Amino acid sequence: MVFKDIKCLSAKDYHSTKNNISTKIKRSILTILLILVSIVDLFSITPLLPSTLVYASENEYSAVSYAGVFQKISDFQDVKNHWAEVPIKKMYALLLMTGGGNRFYPERTITREEALSVLTRLFYDKKSSKQSFTSNTTSEVKASNWAKDNILKAKELGIISDEELSSTDFTRPSSREEVFTYAAKALKFPEEQNYSEPLSVFEDAREIDYQKAGYIASLYEKGYVFGIKGRIYPKKGMTRAEFAAFLDRFINGPSSPYDLKEGKVTGSDNNYIYLRLDTGENIKINVQKGKGDFPVLKAKNLYLSKSLKTNDHVKLFVKDNSVLFAEVLGSGERTITGSIEGYIPEERIIKFKNGDGNIKNYYLVNGAQVYYGSDKVNEDEIQPGLEAKITAFGEKAYGVFIIKNRGQELKESIIKGTVLSLNDNGEVLKVSAVSFEDEEKTYEEFYIYPDTVIKKSGQYIGLDGLSPGDEFEARVVLTGQNKKALSVDVINKGRIKAIFKGKIAKSDFTNGIVLQDVKEFYFGRFYPKSNLLKIKIDDDTKVYEKGEEIPKDNIVNLYGREVYAAVEGDEGSFKALKVVVKSGDEYLENGFFTPKWSLNILSFRNSQGIFDDYTIASYKDGEVFPEVLEEGREAFAVFNKEGETVRIPIVYQPVFYGKDFKIIKGKIYEIGEDKIGIKYQREFEKNAWSGEDSSLTYHNLGDSLLAIDFTNTSPKVLTKEDFVKDRFYKNYYYRWAYVLKKKDSTVGIVITDELKDDVVSIGRISSISKPGETVSIERMMDFSPFNMKWNYDASSLDLDVRGALIVKDESLYDSYYLNQGDRVYFIRDNNKGLIIFKF
Repeated sequence: MVFKDIKCLSAKDYHSTKNNISTKIKRSILTILLILVSIVDLFSITPLLPSTLVYASENEYSAVSYAGVFQKISDFQDVKNHWAEVPIKKMYALLLMTGGGNRFYPERTITREEALSVLTRLFYDKKSSKQSFTSNTTSEVKASNWAKDNILKAKELGIISDEELSSTDFTRPSSREEVFTYAAKALKFPEEQNYSEPLSVFEDAREIDYQKAGYIASLYEKGYVFGIKGRIYPKKGMTRAEFAAFLDRFINGPSSPYDLKEGKVTGSDNNYIYLRLDTGENIKINVQKGKGDFPVLKAKNLYLSKSLKTNDHVKLFVKDNSVLFAEVLGSGERTITGSIEGYIPEERIIKFKNGDGNIKNYYLVNGAQVYYGSDKVNEDEIQPGLEAKITAFGEKAYGVFIIKNRGQELKESIIKGTVLSLNDNGEVLKVSAVSFEDEEKTYEEFYIYPDTVIKKSGQYIGLDGLSPGDEFEARVVLTGQNKKALSVDVINKGRIKAIFKGKIAKSDFTNGIVLQDVKEFYFGRFYPKSNLLKIKIDDDTKVYEKGEEIPKDNIVNLYGREVYAAVEGDEGSFKALKVVVKSGDEYLENGFFTPKWSLNILSFRNSQGIFDDYTIASYKDGEVFPEVLEEGREAFAVFNKEGETVRIPIVYQPVFYGKDFKIIKGKIYEIGEDKIGIKYQREFEKNAWSGEDSSLTYHNLGDSLLAIDFTNTSPKVLTKEDFVKDRFYKNYYYRWAYVLKKKDSTVGIVITDELKDDVVSIGRISSISKPGETVSIERMMDFSPFNMKWNYDASSLDLDVRGALIVKDESLYDSYYLNQGDRVYFIRDNNKGLIIFKF
């Protein structure tokens, strides 16, 4: 269907004639406008600007003059029950998008000029513009006549460049990457320079134009771009429905050009709608008959303000003190009886357990009423363990009514110490810790709940941000027999950058020591570092000799003695955290150890030694007490034997991947929509494979599944959608596979044509021969399942990483995410990487 371009009344014309025409003529003009809007295409309309017909006083908002248009022409026949029905009607109500006749054409691909026109309507401020457009300035723009002014406005806003203005055919369909780039520039988002990492979540990221990638990465990081089943389809066109849904994200987000306000309707009369906002402010909207109104979206239909009822919860879209549009979020509040599990004042979050035992977070709106019995109190009275009733709408609490006796309030205490271990049972996190008072160790246990406030350097962190070895200060209360943490402050401490060994040399370096013949400790071996190395020493540095701490000043008398030094900082400015004087013969050990914590003994397969405060203990590169080390994980240790005494001056425990991950291998026997059946399964544990299980075991498939087909010469990447289609074709049935699981969900699969005689290795990437294809590994060591330890015969390898699953922390990436200097733990088939963990 083709629509003719027609010119509507501009806002300036409308205002200049308003005072000179009678009410009857006004109605005639509005009737004509209704007819025109009903036949004209979206992008040939120059939208009317809000006309404030009643001057607003403090806490008073005006309505707009054009609201009556909406009820008669908003019933688009082709959007009823469409997945984007709500965002389409919102865009229409805000005069951003409309249709032709009674149709919206949601599946039509949007053109460049259409997309740019909508964005200029959203962001162009005519009052601040310094440019006027004439027929001469628009004549060379390759766009429809109705759109040329908008294209020039887009150029003025910085959405398009001079070159694009002169070389682009704006009548052509716009690709998704173009629309995203236009939007990012309109929102004034900076171009993300390091765009490869955020965009690596999309399987087809390499198809994105590099000139647009930085802007798309910026949109993605702010939550405005999600992709479709792991792909972003940058070259594909965007439909009008998709564009409406995309606009809906950022007009409702923190970058919205509108002033968004949420609240509850408290009443109305002939002149005003009254609301109490969630901020605690009471406002009124002037809707005097014949002087203004605003469209309201309620239950997927557009109405005027008279449709609003008391207790309706609404979101207002405001500009220049005028309400342009209101969306009804729901109606009425409910009262919930239960107990307060916690309250985070900084985030205004109440953790509330209802009578059924279910726990949910509620946001306490500003100005909410808080009562203790019949007494109105402040929010400080909201404490864990108190019985209460709350009035809530959705996830917002509008009132808290505490009904528990004051005499049962909980007393707080403070625990300071170091985290030894964390035990997550799915609901709460049990923390075992050690604290020191008067040089005496005290062991503590307390529990962290989902509402516990955890901070590090003043920033809120989640449970994942807390690790063994962290120093902390916790505010706890006693609930029954257990201590519950209300807040935990993690204290920054030294992070071990490296561990060196060398002889103390004579020098005039007064701020520390100089080591000669320096070697660096790396996964249980010492590698040559440099001839000389300066290391600073300050008041925080600890120095030990034969298991005893000695004054730091004494270290200058140890010329020629060999020492181990754990340092922080960067090359050229290393500072010692701990220095241990070597005593006796040195030998190295690695593997899985058995601790005897009460006796300060660590036993490896062939060696046993004692540890204490003098031991340089490192867990995940952080300096820790040896008690923090996890039993069941391998460690790398240095032993010193002097007579009958065997000390452990160094023990290092890396964490190659999280406990949530599990690796299995076996043969694919069944593929379903959401599961995979594996036979002859073997589980990967302690760097080796378990015995074979011949039964058929099913594993759930995660929505973000990434599968790699290694059965051909070149690996093929498959999404979950691609992979599960094989249940019809059975190309992958009876193939061998490596399955990577995170908790109960399969996140990665590597499909091979035969059972591999794989090897487990660790090493460091020394160079990248071909990005995304080949990396060079140095200091590589292989694990021996027979000896249950790492072989010390270090080697190098050019590793083929095409199609390998790359894992860092909790996420999967493609092979372009590997960088020079990365430490990697990997399962390989000769020189072909299968699963690679960066740590």
